[in-house]
Amino acid sequence: MICGDQKNGMTLCKLRPFAREFLLEANKLFQMHVFEHSHPEHRKEVISLLDPQGTYFGKRIITYRDSEMKNLDLVLAEERGVVILDDKLAHPEFSYAEERIDEDAEDGGLANALELLKEVHRKFFTEKDEDLRDVRALLFPLES
Repeated sequence: MICGDQKNGMTLCKLRPFAREFLLEANKLFQMHVFEHSHPEHRKEVISLLDPQGTYFGKRIITYRDSEMKNLDLVLAEERGVVILDDKLAHPEFSYAEERIDEDAEDGGLANALELLKEVHRKFFTEKDEDLRDVRALLFPLES
């Protein structure tokens, strides 16, 4: 989602190309949450634009009141099975984020992220030893 500058008390928000397709496909593989730092009235608008029927996120919305920084403490799941997808480079050493460039539905950030998520999902669930299933190791394998 791309939101422009606020003018006259209004903010223009546009969905990225491929956003709806991304949410539909990612929802088949993962339970998704939203971490939103905006004010409550803006947050409601953004969430209703992304997920008008509550299909993808339901009530799984973490706000700035819950935590100032995105982390796994507020997601009620084991860390080894949680992936955080963000468009900000808060932790560039652990990031697959791209610079803010024009988005392309076939080869843009969301399309690339979806391919990565599908690969992580496939590898996670094909691992025979359940104790070795860990998305962190799949995303950031140790250098040999």
